[in-house]
Amino acid sequence: MRLLNGIIVARNHTDWFPGFWPFSRAGPRTLSLAGDAKRLVFVVLTAGFTLLLAEAGGYALFFIAHRELPRSFGARTFVVNRLTVTDHPYLPYFHTSGLGRVTLNSFGDRGPDPEVPKRRTRIICFGGSTTFGQEAVWGRTWPGQLQDLLGHDSYEVLSAAHNGDTTAETLVKLSLIYSDLQPDIVLVYHGTNDLEASYQRGFRSDYSHRRRDVTPTPYPIFERLPRWLDYSSYFVMTRYWLIGDRGNMWSMYTVPGDGADLRGGPFGLGTFERNLRSIHAQARLAGAELVLGTFIYYYTWAEERRGELWASAWQRGLTAQNDIIRDLAANHASIHLADLARSFMPAERYMLDFCHFTEDGNREVAKTFAAAIQGLGGGVGLQPAPSGVSVQQK
Repeated sequence: MRLLNGIIVARNHTDWFPGFWPFSRAGPRTLSLAGDAKRLVFVVLTAGFTLLLAEAGGYALFFIAHRELPRSFGARTFVVNRLTVTDHPYLPYFHTSGLGRVTLNSFGDRGPDPEVPKRRTRIICFGGSTTFGQEAVWGRTWPGQLQDLLGHDSYEVLSAAHNGDTTAETLVKLSLIYSDLQPDIVLVYHGTNDLEASYQRGFRSDYSHRRRDVTPTPYPIFERLPRWLDYSSYFVMTRYWLIGDRGNMWSMYTVPGDGADLRGGPFGLGTFERNLRSIHAQARLAGAELVLGTFIYYYTWAEERRGELWASAWQRGLTAQNDIIRDLAANHASIHLADLARSFMPAERYMLDFCHFTEDGNREVAKTFAAAIQGLGGGVGLQPAPSGVSVQQK
């Protein structure tokens, strides 16, 4: 009762912020600027501290839900996927803007634009998310680190990789887009995306069973909000709760594991080999040498997180695909091998999950590809872009 009386008295006399006119019903009076400034600073600091505590709680909730802490929510947009893709006439999707802090060039790819005119040995890297990179900074991806290892004077390293790409997308891109860039060396690093398609029931050799149309965003307002909100745990979780996988690039795929036959597959090993042979043919038509990388697989992570059946099925499938890559390199003088699966020992320091790399892991991948390129010796010469050929953007 005494407490209630005290509250009523305080309310009647507006003593919550005495002397601070905006909170006083007594009207304006002589202000104490120093006192008001202190109170305002106190309110701001208290509000800021409360927000920090709330964000710490959000990070804790994220950890409980995902069993890991994000490196930064700005880079975490790879998971929650800010809606940055649109339809493309003959590719699954096309980037329309950067993901979080990731910047894209005029081709919708990571890294710098191709130099015009061409002055250096041009290397184009193809692959999926393991090549696109999980980092917000281009220089930390393995193509970016490959550029640093080879040096900037003689080599130009470009990336044509997109999340989810398979050998099918690489074949189309190299045939219809990137051959105009006159590459001297084509690097290809594919594995798990082809294998995911290969384990699906109802397998089709064009991988159309794995694709569906990009769906429009149900909440376009998220695209118009400031980028710094990506660092708020509550904003990220709210966006993911509202959107989920209904309006981003993952909506192109069938649900992971949906219709998968992990015991009977993989069904598409012949398609994987056919696509690589076709990529080789297109590289030769473009006058480029082809370097194939075997795929790195972190079995320990897969077994712990996905279970023994999934881990064993993926190991069986990736081993078969890597054997195909090795056989192609052994039987074609213009196909060169970067045997990452044998030269690279997967460990927690290098791997984010069963196939994606940390910055240290990217560095090791770049070293292996650099050694393969340097091993080509004088067999790779600089091709000047022919006159009359214009490079068209996608």
